[in-house]
Amino acid sequence: MAHITLPNDDVSGNLRDGTDYAKGSYVYANDKALRDGINGGLDNTNLKAGAGIAASKIADTAVTLTATQTMSGKTLTSPAINGGTIESSPIGATTPAAGSFTSLTATSSFIPSLVPGQVQNLSWTRGTGATLGTITIASADGTDLSADNPAWVCIGSTAKFGGFVTLKVTANVTFIDDGGVSDLAGWTFGVTTGVAWNEWMPVTIYALNKDDTDAGLVFGFSRKPNADSFATGAIGDKNAVSSADDKNSIFIAGSITEADYNGKPAIAVGAIVMKKATTGDDWTFPPSNNAYGFGTHDLDYVYSVDYTMPISQNGATASKYFEDGAPGTAPNGFTTYNALQYRQSRDGYVALVGFFAGGNPGGSGTATLSLAGPLSAELPTSTTLFAGGGLIVYDGAGTDNLIQCQIGNTDNTVAFRETAGGSLIQNGTLDQNGDYIVFSIRYPAY
Repeated sequence: MAHITLPNDDVSGNLRDGTDYAKGSYVYANDKALRDGINGGLDNTNLKAGAGIAASKIADTAVTLTATQTMSGKTLTSPAINGGTIESSPIGATTPAAGSFTSLTATSSFIPSLVPGQVQNLSWTRGTGATLGTITIASADGTDLSADNPAWVCIGSTAKFGGFVTLKVTANVTFIDDGGVSDLAGWTFGVTTGVAWNEWMPVTIYALNKDDTDAGLVFGFSRKPNADSFATGAIGDKNAVSSADDKNSIFIAGSITEADYNGKPAIAVGAIVMKKATTGDDWTFPPSNNAYGFGTHDLDYVYSVDYTMPISQNGATASKYFEDGAPGTAPNGFTTYNALQYRQSRDGYVALVGFFAGGNPGGSGTATLSLAGPLSAELPTSTTLFAGGGLIVYDGAGTDNLIQCQIGNTDNTVAFRETAGGSLIQNGTLDQNGDYIVFSIRYPAY
């Protein structure tokens, strides 16, 4: 093979390719002079790809090992990126794949996939010490909600009939019960004003959606367990008691224009208990615990346990479970042994169970024996529900007499008959210590 010795000076002339010149490894075309010499390198401007030189070596924007360069339209196969940043570029937009991160900060475009009524990253706590009575809705671990630590709620949409939206919560929600300067002063929620309800009662935590915006989402609670919306008259807030102030009312933990939420989507997101511990119309909540708060677990728990009906409430005579009536008086609460408990279910029904024995003094007169229940019945107009039953024993004789229970529409008092279609039992029928009555009834309250 022939050899060519190139000097350090430029070489001029026409260099043609041939079989003896590097076996065709380099092709120099266009009859241009070879410049810069071997020591200075070859001018790439007019080199063309051949058997021994790649096109990337020739391109105007050649990729080098050390230079900082911008590449576009390149496909990298299995690259290892060990540093730097990726700015303003979608990742996985065409073919998503799994990713592993030590920490992830997302913008508002990140929305979790939730089902209606589901929440994410929410907790309910009651303050102690200096913050006694302050109820705080915060993140799941108790830290403050923020744009970088948001909560989420899936709720019915105001714009899409039958559709749902997932809304973001970026700030804590607070209100104060009777442990402090209360926001609940003056509320009765339909129980007797000026009389304590010194037993826990179940209440549902709701989210309400004004306009499908994050700012239009609010939280509240109500005795009603199965609402999908609330009328203006049923809505109150930290500034005003609802105009209805009944069992269907909802307290909103904020300052709102009530009419803005009239008929707007509401959804149950949790459950808690409360009680009116004194004769003042104000309410208290229990210390923070895992049984109460947000999520289906708390909803299921609150509506699966029994609650005690207090005396002197919902029309009952003071210190009694029963209503006095003219002529005569109701039995004195059967104070030797007594139990009146109820269980409220999420479908709006109430199951009421009672056992009373040893009335002292007993009842008198011909007025109907009327037991005050926790919630009024919701029945078709002018309807009386005959449901449940039990037995009654007179004078300790040991003779069981079957009874039937009844309750009327919008009424919260239960009456009793000895037999179906028979006469109503009167106050005076239960007149001695030896009398007792056992019964149960289930009726729709919502």
